[in-house]
Amino acid sequence: MDIHAIGVNYNHHPVEEVSFPRVDTDALLLLTCNRAEVYYYGEEDDYLDLYDVEHFPSFRYKGRVAARHVIEVACGIKSMVLGDRHVFHQMKEAYDKSNVKEPIHELVQTAFQAAKAVQMNDSVPARAVRQAEPTQSALVIGAGQMAQDVISKLNCKTYVTNRTRSRAEKLQPETIGWDRRQSFSKQVETVFVTTGADTPVYQSNGSADVYDLSNPPNVEGKATRIDDLVTKRKEGLPRAKKICRRKTDEFMSWYDHYKNIKPAITSFNKTIEKVRLDQIEDHAKSEMEKKEVKRLTDSIIDKITAIPAKRLREIEKQDGISAENHVRAIQNLFTPEA
Repeated sequence: MDIHAIGVNYNHHPVEEVSFPRVDTDALLLLTCNRAEVYYYGEEDDYLDLYDVEHFPSFRYKGRVAARHVIEVACGIKSMVLGDRHVFHQMKEAYDKSNVKEPIHELVQTAFQAAKAVQMNDSVPARAVRQAEPTQSALVIGAGQMAQDVISKLNCKTYVTNRTRSRAEKLQPETIGWDRRQSFSKQVETVFVTTGADTPVYQSNGSADVYDLSNPPNVEGKATRIDDLVTKRKEGLPRAKKICRRKTDEFMSWYDHYKNIKPAITSFNKTIEKVRLDQIEDHAKSEMEKKEVKRLTDSIIDKITAIPAKRLREIEKQDGISAENHVRAIQNLFTPEA
């Protein structure tokens, strides 16, 4: 049993070919436009049979390497755009929807702490809009997350165009046809290109200030490139990696304590769970009622079982004090009867 991180990302395989099934799982499933990854505690081959994709997973990490990966993903260090904050919010959304328990819960919380410490909060869209100000009108080409962030920060008349017009209409009422993007750009002061095409989709004609926020570049001609906007972030990369190393060390120290006390916590949890299920079986009258009572008691059981785990970790962390005797006592007290 160990911590694992498996999946694919933009470096390995087209992510759009991967989809996660809706399953009740203790794993954290992170699916974005640039990565499809699973973080879990268990055996190495767990979860592999859930995904009918030839190239999934294209990477497998475990132990310290897996922990470091999760933390660096949250910090934006492994994003296509260095320091991208979208992945932090996407990971938080995935966590909120998940049913993760220790040690993945602690790992994700550590990753969030690291991301806040790195503070790469000056996003590429925010930097581009700030540099473009003041502008009276803008055309946003594309309808993905980057386009959405640009639109949210603009304070001017804004138009959107996208190959699929319905996607553009979801972001902004004022849309234009994809085929008009070149000619219409002469009517605005600023153009933001946020597409992710393999080849350029816009030709800079000098009539507007152009910001190419695509990777690879999607603008032919003069434009402020995404690389120009992330230069300062690259300067802060050594500091960010140092923070990630320190937070990984902190987590692995916690993880070592967790593995020491896990046998006792497992015995305690099994006993509490057996009592709960026995009581539900004895008193609930229907399957629907059993299901509802189980749902209502889930959070209660989680809070109860968290108490000894927290206290044993506190004991383990105290200098010169071993939790070994406490662990053995809990195991003896709460080992389920045969």
